[in-house]
Amino acid sequence: MTATPTRHSSTARRVLLVDDSKTERRLAERALAQDAYEVVTADSAQAALLALDGAGFNLIISDQRLPDLPGVALMGMVRETVVPAPPMLLLTSDDSARTRDAASKAGVCLVLTKPVAPGSLREIVKAHAAPTPTEPCTTLLNEGHVQAFLGEGLNLDEQRSLLARWRAGMAEQLSRLYRAAQTEDARRWAEELHRLRGAAALCGALRLSAAAAGMETAAPSPASVTLLECINQDTNAALARRVGLTA
Repeated sequence: MTATPTRHSSTARRVLLVDDSKTERRLAERALAQDAYEVVTADSAQAALLALDGAGFNLIISDQRLPDLPGVALMGMVRETVVPAPPMLLLTSDDSARTRDAASKAGVCLVLTKPVAPGSLREIVKAHAAPTPTEPCTTLLNEGHVQAFLGEGLNLDEQRSLLARWRAGMAEQLSRLYRAAQTEDARRWAEELHRLRGAAALCGALRLSAAAAGMETAAPSPASVTLLECINQDTNAALARRVGLTA
């Protein structure tokens, strides 16, 4: 997992480019550098989320085929958990109506069929990039749901016990999901993701629930489970702070 750092001032024009192909990233960087864009690159959805936690962007461009999450699912997560979400473009070799419909529902403003010539990419970015970088607030938890989950009538010890049970259940859920990924059991993969999504939503784990939802229709992948585990760790830490614990 790699992401180039964001370094420039808040007035810099920034594009987040997500693609696991080093060659594709380099070509796009060279093209957009001609128009003075600072191109921050990420080779996975996880790296993209880390980049979004650190800076605002005028535009996000993502390939559909990422190692840990489909590009359209990543963009759905951005739409739900990054406020305000920048404009988003999807790169794909699958120009089907199904892909375009999924992209539209995820908040994608344009689907680009690969390959895209550097000159065309420059013009498309000019047409769709926001005038100024967004300064996003990334949302890990839905605070209203967290408060409902912990229960207003529970004392601190009861809240901690409830959270401990939820964390143990989530760990077991992720273990079952990893086994489904290892055996490439698509039916069990979808079932376990659906359960995980519901458990995450129960306690207000917004980003975790959104990630699970985006993976339900994707192929089983250990890399996807790794992404969920990372988000779950962040979620656990945030929930622990609500009840005065360290992660």
